[in-house]
Amino acid sequence: MIARTTFCVAVLLGACRSAEPLVPPPPPEESFHAPAADAPVEHELTVARATNVVTDDPLVNLLATLGVELDRDRALLEVDGWVNQSAGIVEVFACAPGGKTHEAVVVLDCVPSGLQAGLLALGLEPGSPARERLDGERTAPRGDRVEILVCWRDAAGEERVARAEDWIGLAESERTMPRSGWVFTGSFVQPAEDGSENGTFAADRVKTLASTYRDETTILENPAEAAFDDTRYVANGRVVPSVGTRITAIFRRAVSFDPGAKP
Repeated sequence: MIARTTFCVAVLLGACRSAEPLVPPPPPEESFHAPAADAPVEHELTVARATNVVTDDPLVNLLATLGVELDRDRALLEVDGWVNQSAGIVEVFACAPGGKTHEAVVVLDCVPSGLQAGLLALGLEPGSPARERLDGERTAPRGDRVEILVCWRDAAGEERVARAEDWIGLAESERTMPRSGWVFTGSFVQPAEDGSENGTFAADRVKTLASTYRDETTILENPAEAAFDDTRYVANGRVVPSVGTRITAIFRRAVSFDPGAKP
């Protein structure tokens, strides 16, 4: 517990040093055809939530300055953002501004280490990323599973919610990514070149939050074997709203997932 708390504080301090103003692109002028939700909107996952509320919880207040809203009562995190890509091959589900926006489905308006600290505050344990050795042997990513939900309003102003996996399709297939959750690998701290203790949190540098393709710097990783193939996943244009649509991403512990799902 002491080690985890120390790491959390170090991550937040680093984030505060590197935080920059985050400005989203303007929303598209044209209206969009909203996808039909395949599940009812959960009452607690509301897009129109209170913001900029000062609490007596220092961590909640600090995370809010980094773009992450921690709700201890509901055991979840909320991060605002926008749709970045609705078609084409992707390697990232979510990145922060300035990240791999050429291959990310959504951009979330937060400092990556703020998301990391928020997940730790929820009691989630990070593990280690997937790896492929020179002899071809592969190891799966380890860590607690996290569920990502996406909330938005359709053209009629109605709230919609979907699993993040539903917004990702399998290339050359009619199927979507299995709802297996995302592995909290937790990124890592890169040592300073001068040998000092002022290392850099890798996710703050690369700005990947949740990846579909293997990336040791990401905070959340796709658990599937297919993640070793950078051409396997595409943005699911059948359900993803128009680029620029405002969204809220929900992060919480995954309580139900298929650990044996292959794609």
